[in-house]
Amino acid sequence: MNSSEQRERRPAAECIWYVLATIAGEPNHLGHIGPMTDQNQYYWNGLMNDRLPTIGGMGMTRLKLNHDLPTLTPQDRQTIRTALDTRGFAGVDIPHVNSPIDFLHVDFPDFVCFKEFVFVGLTTFDGARFPGLIHLFLGTAFASGVTFNGAGFYGKFIGMQAQFSERACFIGATFHQTATFSHCLFRGNTEFVGARFIGAARFNQCEFGLDARFADAVFENQADFRSARFEGPTHFQRTDFKSFVPGFFDAMLHEYTEWHDAKWPQTPTEPDEARDQIQRYQRLARLMNGLEKPYDQHFFFRKELHVQRRIERWNLVLWMNPVLWMNLVYEGICDYGYGLGRVVVLWLVHMTLGAVALCASRVGTLTDKKTLWQATHEAFSDFHVAFALSFGNAHGPLGLNRSFFEDALKDWPWYGVVGPVQTVLGVIILFFLLLTIRNRFRMR
Repeated sequence: MNSSEQRERRPAAECIWYVLATIAGEPNHLGHIGPMTDQNQYYWNGLMNDRLPTIGGMGMTRLKLNHDLPTLTPQDRQTIRTALDTRGFAGVDIPHVNSPIDFLHVDFPDFVCFKEFVFVGLTTFDGARFPGLIHLFLGTAFASGVTFNGAGFYGKFIGMQAQFSERACFIGATFHQTATFSHCLFRGNTEFVGARFIGAARFNQCEFGLDARFADAVFENQADFRSARFEGPTHFQRTDFKSFVPGFFDAMLHEYTEWHDAKWPQTPTEPDEARDQIQRYQRLARLMNGLEKPYDQHFFFRKELHVQRRIERWNLVLWMNPVLWMNLVYEGICDYGYGLGRVVVLWLVHMTLGAVALCASRVGTLTDKKTLWQATHEAFSDFHVAFALSFGNAHGPLGLNRSFFEDALKDWPWYGVVGPVQTVLGVIILFFLLLTIRNRFRMR
C-alpha cells in the first residue's frame, strides 16, 4: 500500500455515516444482536425515509421490504443530534439528502451490523476493511447502486436475503472466510470481477436479474450456486475454481453463459470426493445441453470421464480393468470425441508408418544384387505406391486394394502381416475420426 492510500484510510469513528448507523451505540465484538441494534436500524431507516422523496424513486419499488420505513419524531431527531455532538461531529449537519453514502476506505470495528438497514442513495464501501469475526448484512436493502470494490472482509460475511435494486459491485473484494449471499436478490448488474473467496462462497437460491460477472474471480473453496437463477448474461471467463467444481444443482443459467479460459480443480485423491466432482460436472453438462451449447457440454463431459478414470483405477489393478483401458484409449486417440486435430494426425501417422513398413519389407529382397543404400533407395522410390496400399489397408472394409492394386500386392513381402494389422487399427481410428467430426460440426 502506498502512502497516499494510507492517508486515505480512516477509522469508523471519523465517518459520519458510521455514527449515523450506530446512534444507539456500537455493537460489541461478540456480535450480539439485541434492542440496541434494532434501535440503530430504526434511526438509520428513518433518516433514509427523509431521502425517499428526492432519490428513492424506482429503486424502492424494486425492493421487497417486510416493513415500511419509519418516520422520525422531533425527539428522535434530537437524539441523533446529541449523538453526533457527543461523538465528534458537533455542529456538523447531517449530509444532504442528495449526497452519496460514503464509507470509502473506512476501517470498521470488530463487529458490523447492518441488519435490515435500507440504503437510499448511491453507496460506496470501496476499500473498506472489515476485520472482525462477523459482518452482518442480513436482509440489508440497497435502493440505489452500491460498491464494495477492493473491500476486505476478514471474518464471516453474512448477507443472506440482502437486496440490490441496482448495480452491485464487489470488484477485487476479498472474503477471507465464508461469504454467504444465500437468497439474495440482485436486480441490476452484479460484478464480482477479480473477487477472491478464500472461504466458501454461498450463492444458493440467489436471483440475478441482469448481467452477473464473475470473470477473473478466484474460488479457493466451495462455490455453491444451488437453485440460483441467472436471468441475464453470466460471465465466468478466466474464473479460477481451485479446489472444488462449483455446484449448480437445480440452478437456471442464461443462454449467454461464458466459461472461456476458466480454470478447474485437479482430480481429488479420495474416491468420495471424486464421485462428488463427477456429479457436479454432469450437472454442468446437462445445463449446457439444455442451453444447446454443444462445445461447453462436451467440455464438461470430458472432465467427467477424466475423473471417472481415476475412480476406475482405484477399483481394480490397472492391467485388469478393461473399462479403464477403453477410457484411456478414448482420451488418447481423440480427447473423448473432441480432439479433431489429434485423431487426424494419428490417422495420417498410421498410414505413413504402414507405408514405411511395406517399403522396408522390400529392402531385404534387393540387397542380394545391390548395396544396402541402393536397395533402400530403390525400395522407398515407390513410397507413393506403398502409401496408396497403406491407405487401402487403413480403410480395409472398403476393399480398395483388391479393387485397384490386386496385381501389385505380391511385390510387397510383408503385406500379409501389415495389411490385417492396419485394417483392424484403421477401423478403430476411422470410427473415432468420424465421431469427432460429428461432434465438432454438431451433426445430429
